[in-house]
Amino acid sequence: MWLISLAFAVEGMWLPEDLPSQAEAMREQGFIGEAQDWADLQQGPLSAVVSLGGCSASFVSAEGLIATNHHCVTGYLQQASLAEENLVDTGFLANTRKEERSVGPGGRVLILQHSKDVTLAMTRRLPEDPLARAEELERREKDMLQRCERDGLRCRVVGDYEGLRYRQLAWIELRDLRLVMAPPSSVGGYGDQVDNWHWPRHSGDFAFLRAYAGPDGKPAAYAPENQPWKPRSYLPVATAAPGEGAFVAVLGYPGRTSRWKTSVELDFAVGTEMPQRVTELDHIERTLVRRYTENPALKLILSPWRSGVANRLNKLRGILEAIKRPGLLEVRRVMEALVRSKMMEKPSSNVALANIDRLQAEAEERWGGDFVVEMVETGSRLFSLANQLDEWAIQRTKVDRDRSLGFQERDESRFLSGLETFSRRVAPDTDRELLARYLGRMMALPEGQGIVELRSWVVAQGGLEAALEKLYAAPILMESQQRQRIHTLNPQQLSAEKDSFLQVAVALRGWRERSRREEKIRAGDAHRWRPQRAAVMRQLDLGLAYPDANGTLRVTFGRIQGYRPRDGVAYGAHTTLGGLVAKAGPPPFDAPPLLVEKAQQNPTLPVNFLSDLDITGGNSGSATVDTEGRLVGLAFDGTWDSIASDWIFDAQINRTIHVDVGYIRWYLAEVAGAQALLAELGP
Repeated sequence: MWLISLAFAVEGMWLPEDLPSQAEAMREQGFIGEAQDWADLQQGPLSAVVSLGGCSASFVSAEGLIATNHHCVTGYLQQASLAEENLVDTGFLANTRKEERSVGPGGRVLILQHSKDVTLAMTRRLPEDPLARAEELERREKDMLQRCERDGLRCRVVGDYEGLRYRQLAWIELRDLRLVMAPPSSVGGYGDQVDNWHWPRHSGDFAFLRAYAGPDGKPAAYAPENQPWKPRSYLPVATAAPGEGAFVAVLGYPGRTSRWKTSVELDFAVGTEMPQRVTELDHIERTLVRRYTENPALKLILSPWRSGVANRLNKLRGILEAIKRPGLLEVRRVMEALVRSKMMEKPSSNVALANIDRLQAEAEERWGGDFVVEMVETGSRLFSLANQLDEWAIQRTKVDRDRSLGFQERDESRFLSGLETFSRRVAPDTDRELLARYLGRMMALPEGQGIVELRSWVVAQGGLEAALEKLYAAPILMESQQRQRIHTLNPQQLSAEKDSFLQVAVALRGWRERSRREEKIRAGDAHRWRPQRAAVMRQLDLGLAYPDANGTLRVTFGRIQGYRPRDGVAYGAHTTLGGLVAKAGPPPFDAPPLLVEKAQQNPTLPVNFLSDLDITGGNSGSATVDTEGRLVGLAFDGTWDSIASDWIFDAQINRTIHVDVGYIRWYLAEVAGAQALLAELGP
């Protein structure tokens, strides 16, 4: 019999250092270890957890083997595909170390070494003027990064609780990452967008990578003589996930949540921002699918982009539907009323509240024009790259500490790796179609809105169509050697280039500088007032004892359990191979014949399972561990009913979907024939 809703979910994406405060709550969920041990970055299980930059992962062997999700490696599969190959569709298996393929120069593995509180150093005696405040915060951050980034470390300064608290984090950055195994997309993405964000699921969303270091054991770029990285610890791999009701935890790097935002911000997001984003993402997805359906040669280039767009699109649609659930918005509004009432008790916090309201009103007034500009900037990758190259030329004329964040010497290797692989991510005709849409939208804005300099350039070419013809006649940014050459130019040399994209970027120098200044003013203004609201929220103890997710290491814990999303509907905690076979048919349920054949022989084997854990984007690939710290699965999705949890956590129905380690082992043995990989994972 299914055990449905054993208990309410445990809310919280906990910082490692705050985990000991949750020791009792962990014990109530079935944890039998010491919470303090799980807070230690220098020992397992946390020392085995890594970031891939946008996805999470974990070491699972002493030889640098890494487990993550299939959808986290689609870009790597794209880069590693040779002529006439599409490894995204076919999958990949290296039976020996020599067969492992580099994921390209953009591959990174980040291993957290320490987290240090730097609140006082970041916040004491800051100027009140918004621009001066933002610039001083940036100066302090750059100084900290310069002192921190020694001996190969990669560092970051992050603000928690709306800037009320700051941490400095340092990672070892490994730059040689290689593919070991990934199933075909018909396994790793089984069900595709039909099943995305839905339960029941039967997805084999797993993959394996290996991190390498130089012969001296230190981080190094790819080289044939490099050796597997020796991690401080790795997660033992269980034979199967535990049963319903058992304790599990997810260890990973959640991206962004908005639980500390105001109810006014939430209302505007669901009433205006999200619907407009849904419209544009839907258009982009349909454009990409149409383009590679008409020309299958484009599929390898466009399908990873389409997957990311579709996932975000489905999430936004789900939020807009879930947020309508009776009482959900009211919870946030009641909380907001308590916060506002408390802030009004003191003149200083009342002033802060008025300024927070002012900033939101200004943001709402700007939204229409700002969104069109955002789509122009992001809709065309050629337009975006041209502006980046020109900005690099300008920033390199300054001493390093005076450069803008993102354009310092510490950032150049990453930018160069992106330059090297750029052409494999761009189809010029598709790029043109999207830029035409958004450039046309910008030209239709009222006079003075949008990018004034860009509007003038388009008019000077004779209008939109003439401008597009000139831009896409022969864009030299599609040529690798030209990209590398242009990156070496100074501003005067780049101004002399004849390529139209580069000419536009030069024409937009004033706009970029103006935009950067305006953004700093808004950021400095917000930094002066929002921490005061956060301080009041912490005083009121509204259940948010942890900060919003911001791409840093977190731990969330709870149990394996199903749930009842609505009257008459009950979901169990596991799916099986029998259910996978029952779904098998035309795409996106075109499971490989061998998988179906083998699955029919073992129909009760679990494939995916549900837990009540608290995750969000960025947690993809996160290790799911049991109370002994053994890997029992990989988190890869949320459910439609809990999709609004980025804003409002609903303890009754919040659920996370994991791929069961038992299914991973079964697939490797029975379908992939990956005996060497199985042996490395251990018995």
